[in-house]
Amino acid sequence: KVQLVEEGEEFVEAEGEVIDPEKIRQEARNDSIKKAYDKTEMTQSDVAEVFGLSQSQVHNIVNS
Repeated sequence: KVQLVEEGEEFVEAEGEVIDPEKIRQEARNDSIKKAYDKTEMTQSDVAEVFGLSQSQVHNIVNS
Protein backbone atom coordinates (compact mmCIF):
# COMPACT_ATOMS: atom_id res chain seq x y z
CA LYS A 1 0.00 0.00 0.00
CA VAL A 2 1.40 3.40 -0.98
CA GLN A 3 0.38 6.79 0.33
CA LEU A 4 1.68 10.30 -0.39
CA VAL A 5 3.98 11.65 2.33
CA GLU A 6 5.18 14.91 0.79
CA GLU A 7 5.01 16.18 -2.72
CA GLY A 8 7.28 13.97 -4.81
CA GLU A 9 7.69 11.32 -2.12
CA GLU A 10 5.74 8.17 -1.35
CA PHE A 11 5.63 6.07 1.81
CA VAL A 12 5.57 2.30 1.53
CA GLU A 13 3.64 1.31 4.65
CA ALA A 14 4.73 -2.32 4.73
CA GLU A 15 8.41 -1.38 4.56
CA GLY A 16 8.23 1.89 6.52
CA GLU A 17 10.40 3.77 4.06
CA VAL A 18 10.06 6.96 2.05
CA ILE A 19 10.59 6.60 -1.69
CA ASP A 20 11.77 9.63 -3.65
CA PRO A 21 10.93 9.04 -7.33
CA GLU A 22 13.42 11.72 -8.44
CA LYS A 23 16.24 9.99 -6.56
CA ILE A 24 15.36 6.67 -8.18
CA ARG A 25 15.32 8.28 -11.63
CA GLN A 26 18.69 9.95 -11.02
CA GLU A 27 20.28 6.71 -9.76
CA ALA A 28 19.03 4.85 -12.85
CA ARG A 29 20.38 7.62 -15.11
CA ASN A 30 23.75 7.56 -13.35
CA ASP A 31 23.96 3.76 -13.69
CA SER A 32 23.26 4.11 -17.42
CA ILE A 33 25.94 6.79 -17.74
CA LYS A 34 28.52 4.60 -15.97
CA LYS A 35 27.67 1.63 -18.20
CA ALA A 36 27.82 3.73 -21.38
CA TYR A 37 31.22 5.08 -20.40
CA ASP A 38 32.70 1.82 -19.07
CA LYS A 39 31.45 -0.58 -21.73
CA THR A 40 31.84 1.49 -24.89
CA GLU A 41 34.52 3.59 -26.49
CA MET A 42 32.51 6.75 -25.88
CA THR A 43 34.34 9.68 -24.31
CA GLN A 44 32.90 11.57 -21.37
CA SER A 45 31.98 14.34 -23.80
CA ASP A 46 30.13 11.82 -26.01
CA VAL A 47 28.19 10.49 -23.02
CA ALA A 48 27.43 14.03 -21.85
CA GLU A 49 25.95 14.90 -25.24
CA VAL A 50 23.70 11.82 -25.23
CA PHE A 51 22.39 12.52 -21.71
CA GLY A 52 22.19 16.29 -22.02
CA LEU A 53 24.83 16.94 -19.36
CA SER A 54 28.18 18.68 -19.26
CA GLN A 55 31.40 16.70 -19.50
CA SER A 56 32.27 17.69 -15.92
CA GLN A 57 28.94 16.30 -14.67
CA VAL A 58 29.66 12.99 -16.41
CA HIS A 59 33.17 13.02 -14.93
CA ASN A 60 31.71 13.40 -11.43
CA ILE A 61 29.20 10.59 -12.03
CA VAL A 62 31.67 8.06 -13.46
CA ASN A 63 34.14 8.78 -10.64
CA SER A 64 31.62 8.52 -7.80
